[in-house]
Amino acid sequence: MASFIGVDGGASRSVGLLTDDETVLARCAVGPTNPHVVGETGCLDALRDLFETLRQRAPLETVQSIWLGISGVRSAADFALVRRVCETLGIADRTTVSDDLVLALASANAEKCGIAVVAGTGSCVYGVNIAGDTCTAGGRGHLLGDEGSAYAIAVEALRAASQCDQERGPETSLLPRIMERLGVSGFEEAVRWTYSASKADIASLAPLVFDVARHSDEVAKTIVERGGRRLAESAHDVALKLGLADSAPTTVLYGGLFEQSEHYFDLVRSEIVRRMPTARVVRPPVEGAVAAARLARERGAVREQRPDAQRSSISVPLTETSNWRSAQIDRLSTKGMLEIINTEDRKAAHAVEQVLDDVARAVDAAAEAISSGGRVFYIGAGTSGRLGVLDAAECPPTFGVPPEMFQAILAGGSAAAAAAVEGAEDDIQAGAEEIARREIGPNDLVVGISSSGTTPFVKSALDEVRRRGAGTALVACNPATADFPSVDILITPIVGPEIIAGSTRMKAGTATKMVLNMISTGAMIKLGKVYGNLMIDVQPRSSKLVNRARRILQELTGIDDQEAAQLMKQSGNDLKVAIIMRKLSVSSDEAVAILAASNGNLRDALKTQRR
Repeated sequence: MASFIGVDGGASRSVGLLTDDETVLARCAVGPTNPHVVGETGCLDALRDLFETLRQRAPLETVQSIWLGISGVRSAADFALVRRVCETLGIADRTTVSDDLVLALASANAEKCGIAVVAGTGSCVYGVNIAGDTCTAGGRGHLLGDEGSAYAIAVEALRAASQCDQERGPETSLLPRIMERLGVSGFEEAVRWTYSASKADIASLAPLVFDVARHSDEVAKTIVERGGRRLAESAHDVALKLGLADSAPTTVLYGGLFEQSEHYFDLVRSEIVRRMPTARVVRPPVEGAVAAARLARERGAVREQRPDAQRSSISVPLTETSNWRSAQIDRLSTKGMLEIINTEDRKAAHAVEQVLDDVARAVDAAAEAISSGGRVFYIGAGTSGRLGVLDAAECPPTFGVPPEMFQAILAGGSAAAAAAVEGAEDDIQAGAEEIARREIGPNDLVVGISSSGTTPFVKSALDEVRRRGAGTALVACNPATADFPSVDILITPIVGPEIIAGSTRMKAGTATKMVLNMISTGAMIKLGKVYGNLMIDVQPRSSKLVNRARRILQELTGIDDQEAAQLMKQSGNDLKVAIIMRKLSVSSDEAVAILAASNGNLRDALKTQRR
């Protein structure tokens, strides 16, 4: 079986993973491999140790592809150095080399479009847009900045402690805490320590600074907040240069500093969102070495991948790219191909988990629209549009709501629900016309559904919705780009390449259906359409639903089936009215009035009467 190696090489430590498929066979951590920190010999020695450890599990000869993401590798000279190291190790023929900035984005499946804010011993902000344009801010070492890094924060703290010691600056707990940390009795000894301390040694003081800031030391708080602002400013600068500032870019906060301090993560995230309200700021779902292993599997080819390398002018959505796992699927047994599909399908739930905050905003917006007398519309083309039709159609029988409350607009009309209507998704005029025809207004919410995020029919519709002042959301399964429509809420569960390249009815469709389920179900729960987890607004119009209504009535009131049938008849087959009649011992008319006074909310109706 083919195996792969991914390496995340840092300035403080490096991690390598040996995998086959997605199973980790071996893991190894060694010292730094950044050539600017340890030189070519140090890089070679660390990587040799790493590969020697990994090869105990699988001979290097069986490794099909290797991805090295090494921090500080940016110039042609840097790549030449790492190439020499790979040649010495005998792995050059199957190794792809990149900066670790690529791994930062890849850790959130955003390597094709996104922004990485990296903060560890050093710091750097790197971004790429869908056209392949890249931009970097910082990352030139501690002498020229490294703003917001562990080193920069520690140096500011040392300076503040020094000034406090000489009574040239404000009092700060940093002074005694640093002396305690270094095991010295006077700050002069700390000064001597700095003469020989390495960059990593000094950076190791950063957690101490965060702890002092957490205990309300104003000097430490100022240092930490300044670092966070500078990182956010750099992220905003990169976004502006790449045209991503207004397009909800995926922004990954990556590195040891964010892992060490929850407060620093929250600080930088809030500063980024203040500058770019639509930005989707995330933690990396996986570590850099895992991302490197995935890239090794997907790339397979032997070539350098530099952040500033020339890329194709044709942008391809992630869901349209080839999936390495299924490259030979047509040669597998039936169960073999199903195992691959099943493995990939698991990614849908994980992808949705990563965007739950955004889905929650959509649920709240849908509930608010309905409460205000508005409606919720799904609009899409092809599979995406059909999923909207399915979810909207299920709301009336499930929650007892009128069909006007949740509506679906499908490119090509109702005929497209059963068969493809060629060219419908590209009809820009039709998208806007559908919005106008339904007289969508400020109280409504329109949810665009487009796996690519750029379907012309959906984009034109959402543009018209915004012109009319209604709420907008978009569900897409690709990283946000400048070509995405401008919306209030962007939901992007990134599922990666499909088993059949471009067949978004698979993972993308599964993730989209999960999101739509959450939006409609969540809104209905918030509006009192369930009691506990029971479907109390069920419309008993079939034998199955009649039996369901009786079971719910029996469960909530403790009566038998015969009594339940009689009570349902007396209530006019209204389950909530029947529940109120029984629990509050009132007539049908009284129950109807009580329910109306509580805006149809059963729990509120029962609480009101009990008071």
